[in-house]
Amino acid sequence: MKTKNNATQSNLLTKIVVMTMVVMVLLSAISPMKASAHSAYFLSITLNSADARYEPLILFDRNSWTQIHESHRESKIDYFGAYKYGTDALPAMKKNEASSVEEALKKYKGKPYTRSGVGDPFLIYTFPGFHEKGSMDGSAKDMQRAEWISRTVVQGLNDAIAFVAKETGKKPEKTALMYLGTNLANGGYKKATFTYAGKKVTITPSVKLPSGEPKVSGINSDGYAKITVNGQTRYFVTKAPKGYRDGQPLRKEIPSKERKKYDADVKSISWRHVVLQAHYSYGQNDVSYDSIDSIVKPGKMEEAVTEVAENFILMLRSMLGLYSFSELMLNDGSRGGSSYFLGIMPMSWLDSASVLHWTSMALSWLLIMFAFARLLAMRNLASINIAKRVDLVDGIKNLVVVGFALMLFNPIFYALANFNYLLVDVMQHTSSVTNQFGASSPDTNVLAKVLINFIYLVIEVYFNFIYISRGIVVAILFGTGPLFIASLAFGGKYVQIFSNYMKELVGTIYVQTFHAILVAFFATVTIFGGVRVFEQIVVLCAFIPLTKFFREAIGLGGGVMDVAGGGAFGLMADATKVGTKSARSGGRNLAGKAKTAYQSRKGGGGAPMTQMKSSTQFQNGGNGAGGSTGSMAKVDNSTVNTGGAGGSGGAQGSAGSAGNAGASGGANLQGRNPGGSGGANGSGGSMTNVGSKASHIAGQAVKGAINGATATAGLGMAMGLRAVGEGSVGQTLAQTAPNKSRAFNSTKSMQDVKKKKQKAPQDVFENSAYQNSSISDDGKTVTHNFRKNNADGSDGMYDEYGITDVRDNGGSVTYEYDYDADNHQFNYGTHNEGEKAIVMQDMYKAFNTENPTAQQQARKAEYQKQGIQSVSRNESGRIEVTASKGTGGIQGVSTGNGMYSFRKRNGDNGSVNLLDSVEAPKHPDGENQG
Repeated sequence: MKTKNNATQSNLLTKIVVMTMVVMVLLSAISPMKASAHSAYFLSITLNSADARYEPLILFDRNSWTQIHESHRESKIDYFGAYKYGTDALPAMKKNEASSVEEALKKYKGKPYTRSGVGDPFLIYTFPGFHEKGSMDGSAKDMQRAEWISRTVVQGLNDAIAFVAKETGKKPEKTALMYLGTNLANGGYKKATFTYAGKKVTITPSVKLPSGEPKVSGINSDGYAKITVNGQTRYFVTKAPKGYRDGQPLRKEIPSKERKKYDADVKSISWRHVVLQAHYSYGQNDVSYDSIDSIVKPGKMEEAVTEVAENFILMLRSMLGLYSFSELMLNDGSRGGSSYFLGIMPMSWLDSASVLHWTSMALSWLLIMFAFARLLAMRNLASINIAKRVDLVDGIKNLVVVGFALMLFNPIFYALANFNYLLVDVMQHTSSVTNQFGASSPDTNVLAKVLINFIYLVIEVYFNFIYISRGIVVAILFGTGPLFIASLAFGGKYVQIFSNYMKELVGTIYVQTFHAILVAFFATVTIFGGVRVFEQIVVLCAFIPLTKFFREAIGLGGGVMDVAGGGAFGLMADATKVGTKSARSGGRNLAGKAKTAYQSRKGGGGAPMTQMKSSTQFQNGGNGAGGSTGSMAKVDNSTVNTGGAGGSGGAQGSAGSAGNAGASGGANLQGRNPGGSGGANGSGGSMTNVGSKASHIAGQAVKGAINGATATAGLGMAMGLRAVGEGSVGQTLAQTAPNKSRAFNSTKSMQDVKKKKQKAPQDVFENSAYQNSSISDDGKTVTHNFRKNNADGSDGMYDEYGITDVRDNGGSVTYEYDYDADNHQFNYGTHNEGEKAIVMQDMYKAFNTENPTAQQQARKAEYQKQGIQSVSRNESGRIEVTASKGTGGIQGVSTGNGMYSFRKRNGDNGSVNLLDSVEAPKHPDGENQG
């Protein structure tokens, strides 16, 4: 039991402890403890293999309360201060091969490149770099110096790599990037010659710049190198003063009593320093630009915010089912397949537009007959009135022109669309890197990445809106085209309507050609030019004013796309306010509200959506709605309309029936346009004053028909927005192309998508070497990984498929098979027995017969249609099969870390064996291939 004395002593002790703590807190507030002896700015440099760059990043480096140099960001990588960059070359990479690069990376650890620091060493990549208790902290001028080094030295190396890549025509991947960086960095101090992509590269250091070559302020005369590739020569900055030595810019910023200490700091930052840090981080710590978060070390709150924002952007992109820039502008992927009409719109949209087209065709012939009746009425007046006689002759000529125009409309439309498709295809193949245009930012776990990816998302949404609107507009213009042609039958005052229509049609179709030309140019600039992220964003945004300039310069239309793109986000925001119920009810209500919202955004008096800025002035007074229903059945190359119900069109609030008509016709170009017959029950035309003048009746009829078409266009746009909102567009594409992966259409389907990696079911692949699958950050591709060596010592890819190696060539992939061409059999590969061996032998003969017969040439052409580029025997006697990317769904391949990796479109869990995607032609040349 406690005594009173013990209780008193306990209370006194408690009071003493509390008072001591209060005094310490007050003293800390009056004279706070210095948290850091040396805060500075760290120049981080990592490998960015996606953009073939050495990526600089300036980070604030606040030293910890321990006040030791090991707490600095640079010291946590390693101590590089003892490296004598002027005399010690970086570990040589003599061959552009993975084995040579991996061997060189192992040599970076230890002398002469790194060693344990003693005391307070100098930090090469830190500004200022001298560390001891009480040393100078970094200021804004130190940060600016670090940025200047990154803009001159690091960017100089990136420019040199881009120059070599451009002149050789091959963008370096990770292995090639390190090979180029090492040889260029070593050549910055000693003249060197090496080979890349079969071309000789020569670098000469410390050269005097020729007259006329611009000098960089602050770079010494020995800081330039000359690089010659393929007969082309350019000069680059290879090193720059760090800034703290005697005579350098930041010397005067150092306190006078401390200046002598900085004479031991590194004199210059060179290409060797750039490559040293990047290769050491990758080879020793497995850190690259994609994993820069391990250097940045974001806080827990930043990580949480980043993860939430990343998942939101990924889910939004996937649920919207956005197309990539290459798919939109170059007809890559599904948009270039049979489920799309020449990259413009889905075939299902064309089928719907065809119904409207034949309805319009029927109405047009009715209007022509009415115009002919009008001419007959004028015949009696023509005998006594010379002016009427002239009108009669002109009217007959107009009818003949309109008749021929109606018959030629379909061939002309398909010729325009096909020519655009061919031009885009030519632009797509002008460079091996066009399909890489518009790639998003790297997979880093920092908040800045979220902002960059959001900007990319906004731009992607804009161009997706533009191209989906383009498909809707072309469909409506194709459907209503005959009505605009028929307007020519009623005199010169309607010629302007037809002229505006043709400008709009041609401008809307050929805007893709102009975009493809820009992509062909900018892809080379952005991929080979070593541009920064902000420059890539500016390039993408530049498409908008350049497209407008292109149309206005040559007098083409396309204004509907301007209106659609400019009001895209406003329309979506206002349409969202209408509510889900109104959106699903579809049709006229949504179209009216969206149109009203858009006009109110333009100040209440803006032009309606169907009125162009300068090229198209459609008539806009009707409230009629055009519609058609009916079942469509395809038989061979014809389309049969089994009873389309007509629409109605009105002008100024009144409408009159125009009767029934039937029309037949069509065109078939490359099997893409099903011709056929159509029946229509049409109504249209305001006949408010049916009386003495037939011309008035005819004019109002044309007006009503065009107003009906205008209302139909607005309705079609609303239905298109509604379809996107309900996910029916993605579902339709998935139904028309069953081999393509279905887009995400619900939140539930996104719950299985992980931030970094996602394992596919183990039974997806029969191969025993299957390891796992990982989905890319943007959710568009999946990489399937296979072990080279199983636990039991077997090689699944070799034992089952006979695959001994895979290579990514940029625009193509190569598979190496252990196949005996002399004995017509696989040495290994149980999966490839029988039929696969026959296909392999047949391919080998088709590509390697010296004097092929016509039949063998035809067989080679069949294989080339399937994506096979070449089949050859290498020095080891194995067979190498090279195919275009996309063959068998393979988007890319790589090897490393004991794995084979195959990149495919997300959702494609089909075979990764290239041979599985190849089929032999139906008629082999007779010899037993087995």
